Amino acid sequence: MSMRNLFLLLLVANLALASWLGLRTPPPQLPLTGNSPGLVPIRLVGERAEPVSTPSTVVASPLTSGRALVAASACRRIGVLPDRAAALKLVAALDKVASATRIEADPERERVGFWVLIPPRSTRESAERTLQQVRQSGIQDVWLFRSGELENAISLGLYARMENAEKRRDAIANRGFRAEIRPRYSDRERQWVRVRLNDPDFDLRPLASGVDGVPGNVAISTEACADDLVASRP
Repeated sequence: MSMRNLFLLLLVANLALASWLGLRTPPPQLPLTGNSPGLVPIRLVGERAEPVSTPSTVVASPLTSGRALVAASACRRIGVLPDRAAALKLVAALDKVASATRIEADPERERVGFWVLIPPRSTRESAERTLQQVRQSGIQDVWLFRSGELENAISLGLYARMENAEKRRDAIANRGFRAEIRPRYSDRERQWVRVRLNDPDFDLRPLASGVDGVPGNVAISTEACADDLVASRP
């Protein structure tokens, strides 16, 4: 075979091989990710890492917490006070050390003694006759209730202690009259003063006990400052 024919044969063979290789479909190339086994993620110079999200937590600053504690400890409740006059005097004495004061009152029914009495009669005439009979028996210091819830009852005395009332009842019974004991009540208001101090460390005891009408052992308690305790005077 001549050299020319050999060259042509090799050229045709190369062309055929090139065509065959070009017709083959290359295997799909999977994208490389940071999760691919055996691969280490590469970060370019100047590239910033994505921040890792964490649950947010709100933390009160020491200054805010301190103010809250001071505000909570700056209020006091003073009482029970004997009457409103004492409460008003105390408020006046607190004027220079407090930014706000408030008088509070709760109604209270207080037992002040024990009545010894003959129960109410059905009519005024019957009550008058019984009163006359009691006096004729030698029992003194008696009188007739003419109005109220004890109308037409006969009072035989008011006693502070139960044992004294019982003695009086028994003495009346020995004279032939049926008497009974009933508690006597008085309606009044219990008074307190609530105060917001300028200085939460101020000692209120000497000031309060020095006010006329305020007991030396009056209760003073620390309480949370209420929203309704505003800078005002009663």
